[in-house]
Amino acid sequence: MRRFLITITGAKWNRDEWPKFVDKTVDIPANCLYDLNPEHNSLSVWELADDESNFERLATALAANRDNLSHIDCLLFRGDVFSSLGLTTLSSKGKTPDEHANQQSHRDLNDLSGKVITDFAIKISQHGETKRISKKQILEMLKKGVQKKELSIESVPEKLRAKIVGLAPIASIENGVSPEEANIGSQPTVPHPINSVEIPMSIKDHCRAIGALIIRRFRI
Repeated sequence: MRRFLITITGAKWNRDEWPKFVDKTVDIPANCLYDLNPEHNSLSVWELADDESNFERLATALAANRDNLSHIDCLLFRGDVFSSLGLTTLSSKGKTPDEHANQQSHRDLNDLSGKVITDFAIKISQHGETKRISKKQILEMLKKGVQKKELSIESVPEKLRAKIVGLAPIASIENGVSPEEANIGSQPTVPHPINSVEIPMSIKDHCRAIGALIIRRFRI
């Protein structure tokens, strides 16, 4: 039985930390429902492959959809939860910077009532598995996704995009060049006075040049 994936706020789903007034056998804290965030009575879920080899790619796609770089908490659950609630999944195009994931793995749960989505949350909290991916791991996954051209860098939110590409030109990243490689030799260059070979301008040279311009301006 294949499993499915949603992102959550890990602390909310930690059953050991739930308030005492919650009966864990039949209920959940109301805060958990906030993570499900249905739109137009539909819920977005992502289908894992039989061997779950696409877990990292799906997690990367979902991480690339955020404004800020942070860890990600995922909840994985078996597909038989749908049939137990009379639900069916419908293939639809996702909305992440990974077009392949959008086309191949995104599913919708439609016609959700308040009772059904609450029952769904209870079941996945009881039988699901939570996984956390650290902020450091997420950054490496995002960089790899861009370098392998799995992610469209233009579709990544601007603030997160800056974290991924660093100081490297976006064109270099799109061409599969790492940020470290793209920045090699990227310092400003000036012609050498003897043989006209361009050499990198150091910070000290920059300061001297700026100082000379200031002195010249005030002398005029």
